Parts: sequence; structure tokens; C-alpha cells
Amino acid sequence: MINNLINRLKELWFQLSTIQKAIAAIAPLVLLIILISIIRSGPEKPPKPQKVDYGVESAAGAAILSPNQIVVRYKTEKKPGPARDTLRARVQSQYNFDIAEVKTCNCNLTDIELWTIDTTGYAQQGKGGVEDILKSIKNNEEEGDMEGDHQFYFNMQTIAKPCKNEGIGLQAKVGPGNGDRIINVAIIDTGLDYQYFSPILYNSKSPSACEPNISGWDFVNNDNDPMDDHYHGTLVTKVLISSFDSTNIPYRILPLKAFDENGRGSYFDVMCAIRYIHELGDIDIVNMSFGWDELDDIDIMKSLIDDTKQTLFVASAGNNGTNTDLPGNEHYPSGFDSNNLLSVAGFVPMEDDGGNAAPTAATGTNNSIMLDPRSNYGPASIDIAAPFIHTVNLERCDEDGQTVQVEAKVGGTSYSVPYVIGRAGYHLWNDANKNPTTLKLETNRGGFVAPNFGNKLRRDIAISNRLNLVSPASQSN
Repeated sequence: MINNLINRLKELWFQLSTIQKAIAAIAPLVLLIILISIIRSGPEKPPKPQKVDYGVESAAGAAILSPNQIVVRYKTEKKPGPARDTLRARVQSQYNFDIAEVKTCNCNLTDIELWTIDTTGYAQQGKGGVEDILKSIKNNEEEGDMEGDHQFYFNMQTIAKPCKNEGIGLQAKVGPGNGDRIINVAIIDTGLDYQYFSPILYNSKSPSACEPNISGWDFVNNDNDPMDDHYHGTLVTKVLISSFDSTNIPYRILPLKAFDENGRGSYFDVMCAIRYIHELGDIDIVNMSFGWDELDDIDIMKSLIDDTKQTLFVASAGNNGTNTDLPGNEHYPSGFDSNNLLSVAGFVPMEDDGGNAAPTAATGTNNSIMLDPRSNYGPASIDIAAPFIHTVNLERCDEDGQTVQVEAKVGGTSYSVPYVIGRAGYHLWNDANKNPTTLKLETNRGGFVAPNFGNKLRRDIAISNRLNLVSPASQSN
């Protein structure tokens, strides 16, 4: 029995040795298969970006008038203090009303004020309210002391709510310098979610009362952090950056927050932002992707844009699908007739060819596009058109504070504006001596004639994905 057990153990040992030899023989082959699999699979792929369609922004809507506030700009170089106190007292006495509160812009920009009016005395005379006071001031504007406008509010469509990573500061996103060969662009909007951008921000030069001034200003919350709590400004900035990056033009972005977390902005805050730009003196182009309908008796914004002679302002035409030349359809600020303001509509591909037909440089025409039916237009008020729909890739943080990749689709003339600014920046960078009027003309000349626009714009010029340097449009004024 013992011999049988010994023989059985020998058999098992022989079988085990055979298995070990077999494993040893195939082990290199198994390792080779594993290695080939690893090489073929490559490094771990990043997650695909989340596709988000924010849709087409809604129409601007009519301005919402404040019942008891007006915005005033002193037209002369009167110093703050007794001189302006005397002027206010004279106006109150002359028109029999009381100023309950005076607010000035941040950053010691004191030539623009917001007056809150106590109209009790005015009403006791059987007269109207703020409207009559404004009418009286406007009737005497020729005296050269001041000009006045209604205080009013206007809205942007709510898009998304960014979340802020407290570990990322504004200073870290400021570029190394502004420089003579860098295009400086200010964006008046809801701010910028700068935490996911490279250091591309303008280095502010600190007007005297804006301390510490890092890059831009928040005129809504009166502080030095123009963080976007709405997202419209961030998406506009991303389109702008993509347009600049496509031509390798160096740039700096100055974010100016004049709209709150709900997309609501006031005329006074926007005026303070423009006055800030005027004070800096070295901003080349301003992005104004906002607007309001109907209210056209506006003097201060128009005059301040005109006075900021070193800067080209680019404004969105709006998304009502209407002719803004017609009475009752007016849209501003795109409707201002200023030499240094460029107004932008939006186009889309023709349905019959999907927009695949390339513009023809030889003839300077583009027959593959048409104005988007939702874009405003006006042969006397709107200058140029650019793509209405855009897709941008960006990072943002989600509701849990985690960084996510987003492929965002956006639509509206708000996003046509930064596309055009990228093209204007190209022309300016190639000839830094261009003044805003010349730059406006050169940007038009760099576009294609779009016959399908049907004479709905001043020159029916489109800025598309190819730069046209030889178009017949360049021969027109």
C-alpha cells in the first residue's frame, strides 16, 4: 500500500512539473499579448466634453424706465465739489425739484452722476415727474453745462450659473503687459469666469480711486473682481479668444461687469464702464453684446462714444428679426450713427447647400449664406454680418465644484460681435496707425459681398471664415 502511495505521488509530481514547463513555455507569449494590448489602447483617454446647447438668445425687449432717477453727465471740465454743487442747486431751483441722492461712478469718475429725484414739489405744480425734468434739462443742453438721460434697465437671457473656485485669483490671469503690439479689447458684459482661462487679462493702470485695480472692474457690486455669475460674458469672451487665436494675434482682455447674475444691467453702470474705458485711453476695441429696443432719446452714451475717439465700439444688432431703421423698431446702441461704432447682424448657411460653398475671392462674393431670420437688420443702421451660431469648447465647474469639459453651442448677434472683433484686431495689428474710423472701413473691406442679404445691411458685407483681401467690397466706401 505504501508503494502505491509513493507511485501516486511520483505521478502527481511529474504532472505538476509538466504543467510548470507548459506555463514557462507560454508565459513570454502571454506577456507579449498583454504588451501589445497596452500599446494599442494608448494612454487613458480624457472624457468627451459635455455637449450643451444654450440655444439662441432672446430678443432684448424694451428698456425698463426708472420712475425717479436720471443720469447726468457734466459736459464741461467742472471740478467736483462747490462748482457742481452750485450747478445742481441752480437746476433744482430753476425746475423746482429736489435731488434726494447723488451717486457717482467708481474709480473717481465723477463727471457722470445718478440722481434720485424727489418729485413732490414738481407734482404739486401739476407737472409731470422725471420726464418733464429731463425735458427741461435737455432743452437747456446747449448751455454746455450738462446733459441728462433716463435711468433705465435692460436684460440678457439667463444662460448658466458658474461656480467660483476660491483658490484661483484674478491676479494669476493677468498677462505680462499690454504693450504697443498687443490688441486691447474691453468687454462690457456680465463679467468673466477667468479661472479657466490662460493669463490673457489686461493689466489695469489703476485710475486713482480704483485700488487695488487688477484687471477691469465690477460696477454692479462695486469691487475689483469682475467674476462672471451669469455666463453670457464668459461665452462672448470665448468666441472672441477663438477668433483671435485663429489668426495668432496677441491680445489682452479687459472684463467690465455691468450686468448682474440675472443678466440685468442699468444704463448708469454701462455708462460708468464706458467712462472707465475713456479714462484708460489705450483700449483699442470695445465689445458691446447687449442692447435695448425703442428708447431712442439717449444723449450721454452717444456723446461719450463719440468722445472716446481712440476706440472702436462694436455692438450687436439684436435678435428681433426686424428692420431697425423703421420707427418703433429702433435698437441701441447698435443704432447710434457714430463714426467709431460698428454694428453687427448675424448670418447662417443657405439651406440648399448647407453653407458648404466657399466664398469666391475672385469675385468677392459669398452666395452660400443668408441673414438669420432672427437677426435684426437695417440698410441705414446695421453695418456688417458675421456667423450667428457658434460652437465653443471650454472648461467650467459643475454644481459639485468639479471641472468639466463643455462643448457649448450658442446663437445670437451677441456672438457675432466678438467674431468681427477678431477680424478687426487682425487689421489693426497689421497697421497699428489705423484710427477707429479707418479700422471700421478696413474691417468692412475685408469681408465678402453677400447677395442673398437682399440690401438689408449698409453694404451687405459678411465676415466669414476666410479673410478676403481682394474683394470688390474693398473698392467701396
